[in-house]
Amino acid sequence: MPTTALTQTQTASAALLAAIRENPPAFLSVDTTATVLECHPSNVYKMVANGTLPGAVRVGRAIRISTAAFLAFIDGEG
Repeated sequence: MPTTALTQTQTASAALLAAIRENPPAFLSVDTTATVLECHPSNVYKMVANGTLPGAVRVGRAIRISTAAFLAFIDGEG
């Protein structure tokens, strides 16, 4: 059975999330967050702007997402 692009994306997302859980960095980039959420980075910026995604901080011009807050968010705890 051929693997679809959606299945490959879901597999990559799950693998990245597992790696983050195993060895969590202090912060995640918007691109990494988007990959785990399987969305476009612009959606992550919108979630940060409207307060849906907790734990966002600005570091210079970049936005970083607290890994602890992000994991709580996807686990339904935040």
